[in-house]
Amino acid sequence: MSKILLVHPGLIADDGTYYTIMPMGIVSIGDKLLKDGHEVKILNVALEKKKNKNFSFEEYLENFSPDFVGIDMQWYPYIYDSMLYAEISKRKGAKIILGGFNASIFAKDIIDRFNFIDGVIVGEAEIPFSELVKSGIKEDIPNLVYRDRNGRVVIPSKYINSSEVLDELDFYNFDLIESKDYYLSSTSSTGNYIITNSSYIPKKLYFLFLGRGCYKFCSYCSANVYNFSKFGIKKPVFRSPRVVVQDILRLQNMGVDMLHIEFDPHPFSERFYRELLDEIRWKRFKIDLGINIGFWAGGLPHEDIIKGLAQVFPSKISVIELSPESADQRIRRLNGRGDYSNEDLVDNLLKIKKNGFHACVYFFCGLPFETEKDVNKTIDFAKYLRQKDIGLNLFVPSLEPGSPMWLHPNKYGVKIFRKTFEDFLYHSFCLKIGRFPEHPIGYETNFLSEKKIMELEMEAYSKIYLDLRYIMNRFKHSLKVSDNIYKKIKVSTSILFKNYKGIWEFKKT
Repeated sequence: MSKILLVHPGLIADDGTYYTIMPMGIVSIGDKLLKDGHEVKILNVALEKKKNKNFSFEEYLENFSPDFVGIDMQWYPYIYDSMLYAEISKRKGAKIILGGFNASIFAKDIIDRFNFIDGVIVGEAEIPFSELVKSGIKEDIPNLVYRDRNGRVVIPSKYINSSEVLDELDFYNFDLIESKDYYLSSTSSTGNYIITNSSYIPKKLYFLFLGRGCYKFCSYCSANVYNFSKFGIKKPVFRSPRVVVQDILRLQNMGVDMLHIEFDPHPFSERFYRELLDEIRWKRFKIDLGINIGFWAGGLPHEDIIKGLAQVFPSKISVIELSPESADQRIRRLNGRGDYSNEDLVDNLLKIKKNGFHACVYFFCGLPFETEKDVNKTIDFAKYLRQKDIGLNLFVPSLEPGSPMWLHPNKYGVKIFRKTFEDFLYHSFCLKIGRFPEHPIGYETNFLSEKKIMELEMEAYSKIYLDLRYIMNRFKHSLKVSDNIYKKIKVSTSILFKNYKGIWEFKKT
């Protein structure tokens, strides 16, 4: 039996910013290793430091003394801490294994340049990690990139989980997570539910795992069909509706009151959702928890799916999110976001609201091929949607390693400022210490400089969000304050609002 520590570094910035949400695969990996007979713990370092500023990773490591340390490098903002905790763990004598999307993309560079990393698991890790702990680092471990005795980088064979294997994995064994109750409560966000127009703020939100893979090639996203194919997942793989329904009931019994669903490889997901809804209706389960579901893969959900979701989940506390990214149909199409009209989008949003759900839309500012005129069109369209009580979110896509615009900058008409693993490592370091990086978003386009993109984002926020009537209406709607209290708050807030707008204008200069 081995002792295994799985680490999620998270983002802990000097300005007080914490990002503690973990990839769901950490739990499934941990549960598989536990069932193999090993002692397993999952440590969310950002969460522990949020709970206790004096938390010491080194002290925790000494007390547990693991044989293997698996470190998550899923998202680039915290890769500096991933490498830092890897180096510390190596000094304590553990075998160090990295995993996650960014580790997979830079696997060869990491193994070639950093001797304290023993291996990187590329793509799916549950079975490869299990075999690695059982047999040690060797050539026939699938998905494992490592150095041989001569220092040469070994590229492995590929392994992917079938639907049957995904069904057998447990993504909800929270007993493995240190501070599990604090983690579940920390995933809820008051701010997000004000943005999405929902008046319901969940006490415990968690993610519902439906499958892996994608068939899309969206310009800004690293979780695209090319990378999944490179890791062995050539098409989306779903868990069975039967197992997903069991997970929903299990999470409900754990006290989770909001499910977040992000897996939407449209149009493959349509059949799955219909089968899932049929399974729930057939078994006549009563589901009390809400859903925050995103149809983000470039398609619009069919009305029968919207109606089916409303029949099964309590729609008054639930949100359906769409992600067109731009108000211009041509820009959407060029960036892989679907080819539907704004009329179709508005019609779909109104159907969502008609069925009792809150509706929310996500837009980007500074996409490839986008001009200033296109951005202003999106801002105007967002203001129009706001009048229809649609939740809004608009931001700039930061450059992701492995995204199409990073892989093929010339094709997408962009100039990228972060090209190598070291570039992203330094950017992550800047985020950690609160230093404003030279290139905050990491790219500019043929039409918009990086500075101009950031200026347009601020202008968009000013026009969309810095509107006193809109802010106060959202405040009243979200917190359900009485009319008398609302009037008093509105008068006092108007004074603060004027000062805040002045600060906003000052930041732009």
